[in-house]
Amino acid sequence: MMVEKSRRHLDENLGRPHPASRGDKMAAPSESGYRPLYPLSRDDAAWIEQLRDGLWEKHHTTNARAYCRDWWIERDGRAITKEEWSRLESLIATHGLPCVMCEGTFGFGLCITVFDHAPVPHMQPEGLISLTNKHLEDHGNAYDRHETAWQIFSAHTHTPENERVCRFYGLNLPREREHYDY
Repeated sequence: MMVEKSRRHLDENLGRPHPASRGDKMAAPSESGYRPLYPLSRDDAAWIEQLRDGLWEKHHTTNARAYCRDWWIERDGRAITKEEWSRLESLIATHGLPCVMCEGTFGFGLCITVFDHAPVPHMQPEGLISLTNKHLEDHGNAYDRHETAWQIFSAHTHTPENERVCRFYGLNLPREREHYDY
């Protein structure tokens, strides 16, 4: 029941009709651009976590001031395959997952972070996975990888639907291309 209420709240705040408000059990995806937001299945969430763990290595550090933090460091030589990217793209589209682009690798690249929807309204969504231009299969020199990353990532971050979802959650909104260039 709580999940259904949060879906209705998210749909209403995104300006699209919720199926229950029209008396439908579920609206077809083609109706007025409505796409139902279903939580990721456990299998899909586990697959994304496994992919993340294959691309990033978690390090735990403690300094002299007893400051503890987990750091995620890119694994050298591990790129996301076309099949993995296709499946991740499909999950983004199917579930309407919020995507945020930012500068990666100390400002010398691009990064996309994919979030899961929050379980209840007014909560920040949980980050599922981040990808940088270094995670793309070899596309030549650094400039070519940067261009390819922009084309691939912006197709998900710079859409009206994603902007509405990011605005709803208070995530960083997509910015013009020059903002991401070093």
